[in-house]
Formats: sequence, C-alpha cells, structure tokens
Amino acid sequence: YILGTLIALGIVVWLVPERSIRMSTWQGIYVLALEQEDCQTAVGLLEKKEAEGEPGAFRNFGELYETGLCVDQNFSRAAEYYQAAHDEDPGFISARLGYLYLRGLGVEKDEERARNLFRRAVLDMIGFSPEWRGEFLEASMGERGVPLELRAELDWIQNMESGAPHDWYEAALEIREEGGGDEIHEQAARKLLEKAALEDDRDAQYELGLWHLGDVAPGESPLWAFRYFSYAAENGHHEAQKELALLYMSGDLGRVRNYMA
Repeated sequence: YILGTLIALGIVVWLVPERSIRMSTWQGIYVLALEQEDCQTAVGLLEKKEAEGEPGAFRNFGELYETGLCVDQNFSRAAEYYQAAHDEDPGFISARLGYLYLRGLGVEKDEERARNLFRRAVLDMIGFSPEWRGEFLEASMGERGVPLELRAELDWIQNMESGAPHDWYEAALEIREEGGGDEIHEQAARKLLEKAALEDDRDAQYELGLWHLGDVAPGESPLWAFRYFSYAAENGHHEAQKELALLYMSGDLGRVRNYMA
C-alpha cells in the first residue's frame, strides 16, 4: 500500500549514474508522514511550506488533490497547484498538468496545451539516457500511466538525439524559436548545441560563440565566445572568422590572453 501510494504520487528518489534527485529534509518528513498514514502532519507541513512559497509544496498539494489522498479529491484545485508549481519550477510537473488538460480534469480540455506541456517536460530530460527518461516518466506519472501524446514527445526527443550532429543543431534552433525565451527551451537548445559542437558541427560552434558573446558583461573576457568562434573558424565557418577578426580589432582578445595567462 505504501509503495503503491508513493509511486502514484510520483515521490521517488532516483540514484542513477546520470542524476541524483534527493529530497530535502521537509520532503523526507512529508514522505514519512504519508508512509505512516499521518495525514494531519503531512497536510500541516504542506500548508506551512505553501505559506513560505515553496514550489515543492504546490506540487505535493496538487498530487494530493489529484489522487484524493489525505484530502477530498478536487481536480480543479490540483490544476491550480500544479500550475503554481509549474510557474515557479517547471520540469516533470509539466507532464502532470498536461495530463489534466489532456483529459479535461478540473480544466477545460485542451489537447494543444497538453502537448505543449508534455514537450516542456521532455525537453528538461535532454542529455540523459532513453532508459532513464522512460523509467522516470513511468514512475512520475504513476497510476495515471504515460499517455500516448507524452510518449510521442519522448519519441521525438529520442529520434532527434539519434540523428546526425547537424540535426541536433537544427533542432536546437527550432526549440529556441518555439520557446520564445522560455528557460526550459533555452537550456534544452544549449544542451543540443553543445552536443553538436563537440562533434565538430561548425554551425553549432558558431551559434554557441554568438550565444556566449551575448552573455559577456562589460569588461569581462569573451573567452568562451573566442573558443567557439575559433573552433568554427578552423572548420571553415566564414562568419566565425569575421567574428574573430572583430574580436581582434576591438581589443577584447587582450582580455582573453590575460584570463588564460
């Protein structure tokens, strides 16, 4: 009963080579209270953490209201809490919220919004093994199961990552444009560009050079921009060669040399 409850809630600690997700002290107390079927302690702790603005409390309250554990089942409240958690710390919780939109539970059914949320959930998993991603989604979705629409997004990530390095570059640009500055999309795009750059894709190297150049504060060394432009230039990227020339003319390479010295 205890294990089934925890899996249904998606409260799982994974200790795998790629990633270690550990619970904080208050989350450990919360899980222990659930194991002991002490709803008063569990709900009281969540209320305290909710008042402190803790995103994990929003997520856990959403789980309770969705499953009806320790509280009366209320999908509308679950959606509100999931949305609050998503706004503060998007990640796999996007899949939970997407599930409610897909099924029309507590919210108006919206399959397009559900797919967008599923896409955000899997983008956060770029760079990890297909096995890890599949197992994590199975556990985090629990008794809900992994809907076909979410599996389709997972397949999209896995098919894209199994392609050629330039495919990763093109996918990164697509993801970045699609996200419109959204942090999850930006992080996913950068991961793909870095992966392609390591495989000597000159377009990815040039794009990363531009990205790092944009991150340089006044007076700081454009070291990483210089490195990626250099890699791309050596691979025959003409625009990267121009950017290097501009760095030389601006005097910024002096700061690079000082940094490396």
